[in-house]
Amino acid sequence: MRAASAALRAAALRCKAQGGPVVSVRGAGLLLGLLLDEGLSAAAARDALLVRGVLVGTSNDARVLRLSPPLTFPPGEAERLALALEGLSLEVLR
Repeated sequence: MRAASAALRAAALRCKAQGGPVVSVRGAGLLLGLLLDEGLSAAAARDALLVRGVLVGTSNDARVLRLSPPLTFPPGEAERLALALEGLSLEVLR
């Protein structure tokens, strides 16, 4: 589980570092919240990721995507998440 958690956090931080929509990463373990840039919608991001086969949730904050993968989450799936996050068009998220 520790490897999966580290891979998930690294994937989210990579998206942030590469100028993606993620501003910050919150949480611990496998439960993470990704704060999106000002003016972006977590609900729109959730819908766009679902089309790519990635299931995420939202929170009470309209800019936060909630990641809560199963305990059996393989670290390799974090790469899939990172690619999906990087592929989000900022136009779709507004």
